[in-house]
Amino acid sequence: MRKSCSQTFTHKVKFRDWEFEVNSELTRKTYAKAIGGFSEGCDCKYCLNYYPQKDEIFPEEIKILFEDLGIDYHKESECVSSFSISEFSNVEEYLDKLHGYGGWFHFAGNIISGKDLDSNQNIYDITPITDKFSIGFRQKNDLSFFESDVPLVQVEFAVEIPWIIGEVVED
Repeated sequence: MRKSCSQTFTHKVKFRDWEFEVNSELTRKTYAKAIGGFSEGCDCKYCLNYYPQKDEIFPEEIKILFEDLGIDYHKESECVSSFSISEFSNVEEYLDKLHGYGGWFHFAGNIISGKDLDSNQNIYDITPITDKFSIGFRQKNDLSFFESDVPLVQVEFAVEIPWIIGEVVED
């Protein structure tokens, strides 16, 4: 679903099966105004584990895409954990396993072609980039840094990362 507004899309970006119209300059300016990402303002153990791993989480292919879109990958709009200590049989297993996280970013633009996560409401169908990182796109603006009248694409990701902080989260 496309919205129209006074913002001009300056170029198109192609990534795998997707094509987007983008205003990367507006996106860069918006991220430059943001003080930090969601995980920087949170002191829960999940975010404390996620935050120091940001430089290693995103594959190079995604960092290049984010640069083309104007996204600062250090400033996620949201970051959530998708695991619980009750999923593990003991503390050692908890500390040794990879842990699932998800989150999202935004850029000023529209999806021209490619899979929109909202096209099938019953399935969260994100695309694997590596064995530990997946990505998807939808025309949405949950918790964005942008002004409300700007058409946005929400870039959603899922990643598995190690537990590095040593402290266990109690359920």
